[in-house]
Amino acid sequence: MTRSLATSLEARKTASLLYTGAAGFLVSAEATHERSLTSPTEPEYWPAICVNLCFAFELSLKAFLASRGATRTTLRKEFGHDLVAAFEAATSAGYRPEDPEIAELIEIFSPLHVSHDLRYVADKAVDLPETRNAIAIVKRLWLDVGAQIPIDALSP
Repeated sequence: MTRSLATSLEARKTASLLYTGAAGFLVSAEATHERSLTSPTEPEYWPAICVNLCFAFELSLKAFLASRGATRTTLRKEFGHDLVAAFEAATSAGYRPEDPEIAELIEIFSPLHVSHDLRYVADKAVDLPETRNAIAIVKRLWLDVGAQIPIDALSP
């Protein structure tokens, strides 16, 4: 009995920390985008914005999975940075996205996130959505996840 209580407390703590971390990446993407609007070199900001959005996606989905009992080890080893795998696992575990654009953006971002192409600015053409729209989509996923995680899971 004590073990299941500890596991439950650990799952809630992990979900809360991941969800809070996702918020930080989302805010960073928004702030970087706002800064890019006043910069003459705006295209140079897109990798930082997209990397932050990918991490916001990743941690939001992992927060949902943690709230359903996935351990940190499972989240790291089974999913890594694979947004598609995390999204599929989350939907199998009961996550219900409100917006079909979430899955579409995950399909675009996942291979770039897994390969680190966004972080290391690989020399290849990528058809990305408009930045403000991408931020709005990731924010909808973050809000969806928050609404679907039991409230007590959001406070460690």
